[in-house]
Amino acid sequence: MPPLARAALKWSAWAPGRPSAGSRVGLVIDGISKYLESDADVATSRRKLLRPDPVGPWELRLGDYRVFYEVTPAGVVRVLAIGHKAHNDLFMRGRRIEI
Repeated sequence: MPPLARAALKWSAWAPGRPSAGSRVGLVIDGISKYLESDADVATSRRKLLRPDPVGPWELRLGDYRVFYEVTPAGVVRVLAIGHKAHNDLFMRGRRIEI
């Protein structure tokens, strides 16, 4: 599939206001905007296409955080999950996840 020039980001209704840039949530949202608005389906040092994985086909690395997402054929980036990496363990909503 040829790379997308610019992807549409869809923000969920659960995020009514944009968090401040200094907060952890703000850093993740800023990273999503910065690294996924263009060429979200091109592997880089931050973006990685994963082997078949139950969490999502793509991973974005933002420091200790991991954003799992997919790119639809229409060019929409859909964030599926966000986790926190501590050493070799990934946590989502306080639970350790096997990937």
